[in-house]
Amino acid sequence: MLKLLTGLNNVQHWSQELGDAVSVSSGMFVTISEGKAVLPASKGDGPCYLVFGDSNVPSVEGSGKIALIYGICRIETDKYETVDGETPITYTPGDALTISTAGKLTPAAAGDFVVGVVEADLTGSLRVALAPTATFAAG
Repeated sequence: MLKLLTGLNNVQHWSQELGDAVSVSSGMFVTISEGKAVLPASKGDGPCYLVFGDSNVPSVEGSGKIALIYGICRIETDKYETVDGETPITYTPGDALTISTAGKLTPAAAGDFVVGVVEADLTGSLRVALAPTATFAAG
């Protein structure tokens, strides 16, 4: 589930070619390498682009490309990282988030590139304010 809530997207890539042998779905995050969308090489890499859609976006339908959003917006998503493959991480409002090498939201550690902050912990999903402009420093 990925639902855009509200906000301003200051840059949009509606037709970005996907990197070779990379599989992504709506709600995941990617970086851009050599002009192609790929999963982050290491946790905390940035800037990251939100995969917004594929064939549901008319300008990229059937083109083998994906639609990406970069900028400031608020989303509701269930694409968060899990622990031990099953137990969801418990988030609280204000938690800083980065992106894992699997392209999913995950808690930020010192030095990570922050792409969002948890606004609300909803049943089965998160409401996140995306503002990919900062590096997380230990409090």
